[in-house]
Amino acid sequence: MMKKVWLILLAVVLVFGLAMLGCGQHSAPEEEEEGDEGVLDKTIPLNLKFDKIESATTKGWVSNGVDNITTKYEFADFKDAKYLVLELSKKPEKDIGIIWNADVDWKWNQNDDVFKDGVPNAAKGAKIREEADGKCVVQFELAKAMINRNKLPKCTKIILYVSTFNTTGGVDGLGITEAYLEIWKGGKVEPSSIKAVTVSPATADVVRGKSQVIKAEVTGELDFDDTVEWSVGGIKQNSSTFIVPSGLSVRLFVAANEKVGTKITVTATSKQDDKKKGTATVTVIDANDLPLADGIFELGAPDGDWWYSNGADGKETDLTMDILKSAKYLILKMKAEALGGMNGGLAIQADYDWTGWNEAQVAWSELGDTTLGAEGAKAVYYIVIDLSKCKNWDKLIGTNGTQAKIKVNYGFGDLVGGYLSSVTLEKPTDAVEIEWETGKEADGWFAPTVDEMYE
Repeated sequence: MMKKVWLILLAVVLVFGLAMLGCGQHSAPEEEEEGDEGVLDKTIPLNLKFDKIESATTKGWVSNGVDNITTKYEFADFKDAKYLVLELSKKPEKDIGIIWNADVDWKWNQNDDVFKDGVPNAAKGAKIREEADGKCVVQFELAKAMINRNKLPKCTKIILYVSTFNTTGGVDGLGITEAYLEIWKGGKVEPSSIKAVTVSPATADVVRGKSQVIKAEVTGELDFDDTVEWSVGGIKQNSSTFIVPSGLSVRLFVAANEKVGTKITVTATSKQDDKKKGTATVTVIDANDLPLADGIFELGAPDGDWWYSNGADGKETDLTMDILKSAKYLILKMKAEALGGMNGGLAIQADYDWTGWNEAQVAWSELGDTTLGAEGAKAVYYIVIDLSKCKNWDKLIGTNGTQAKIKVNYGFGDLVGGYLSSVTLEKPTDAVEIEWETGKEADGWFAPTVDEMYE
């Protein structure tokens, strides 16, 4: 009898133990799944009237203190937010974008088409949930929707915008009924990655005893580390060439005894991923080998509205900063029916301060008689501009400028070409290998004085 009792008790213990083991095995994946998403910690309602309105198509919210605006949002609310959620009265039919800028540089970080034609782009962090009554909830995962979000840890103030450029009525046309930030705790963090490291300028000629600034840009996904390690190679023995790193830029000092023709490499390597790097090649030259020492560099027609030095705005051109810094004059080749009565300007931007237009006014109307003979005919004019008179030109030709772009603002005719000249040209000659044309008299070369050209 006792034996039977013990057998029954043993069976009960085994069944109970197996049941408990089965429950434990089932609950583990559920806990892991829950942990991947994390737990909603806080919801921060956002002002439906918005704090910052750029236009009907771009409206946003600001952290307290931006532009002296008092809000209930702290910078940490935006920095810690995982999602921006918009509840809409109807499904979006067109585009929605996310834009932000912050006090690290106040640059415009614009991510268009997070929604395109009403369809969410999952790669850009967008999701949508449609309700039975036609309303919908739009969710933006900010780690993906905010480009360059890795800059946030360096910021203390922020503006976060919603944009739509094709919706009738702009942002108001989206029908936002509620907007809020969601802060989550825990959960699986998706790893960031580095896409590329680029340097500018990628190539440069540097005179012995002079220096060159090289800048790096790191692109990646999510909250990546945009810092780099700088290194230099190709230096000849016994030279005192060296580099001085400073964050995402480095200054290369070429020794006076460095051998002419030496190819020096300056490399920026991502600290997060040492397989991603960018390298600039610097050729050592003698002062007598400076570009434009003998005259003219042909710019050709502008690229859109601008002429770019190599590397500016990612453009690859033959115009190096050495050529630009060696120039004394910019010569514009214009085709126009008349120059009289028109005003224009020369805008030169450089990377020491991309926000400065450095514009010099050129009074076309002061260039003399513009009678062309045949009515309506277009003639070719050459207009000489003294670059030394342009605002902040001294900064560009100094050690600060490593990239630049040039734009001519004009309201007449066609700008068909341009040249840089390092020599004073009283009148064009065949020696500079330019086919000079004019719709005026044979000797109608326009070379106005500085007083005639600048206010």
